[in-house]
Amino acid sequence: MPTGFRAAALAALLAAACSGGSKRADVDASRSSLDASPQSALADGTSAVTLTATARDAGGTPLSGKQAVFVVSGGDNHLSAEAAPTDAAGEAAITLTSTRAEPKTVRVTIDGVAAAQAATVTFTAGPPSAPR
Repeated sequence: MPTGFRAAALAALLAAACSGGSKRADVDASRSSLDASPQSALADGTSAVTLTATARDAGGTPLSGKQAVFVVSGGDNHLSAEAAPTDAAGEAAITLTSTRAEPKTVRVTIDGVAAAQAATVTFTAGPPSAPR
């Protein structure tokens, strides 16, 4: 009969096998985050804001392989992608551009869990064009 470390390892392997494999950690809404950098940009359709969602579990551990889906308020927005998977650091990043000068609210849902934190981005009008 196995003893000590071997018994514990065997018990862990049996538990994993009986449960269908390793348990995937759940996304925690309050520990996950959404950041925008910079927080303002010109509404010229080319000046971009990077949106970075970070998926974390209840213990604050970053989660890889989760799907982050981004939603932006307002109009005339362009996202480089509407969704992106999280990497080894738990991060999924996309870019946002707009041609409409206005504040935008960005929200993210990670594996179906809405992050408690939203980000605010302000797109501003550029200088007036010179008369022709």
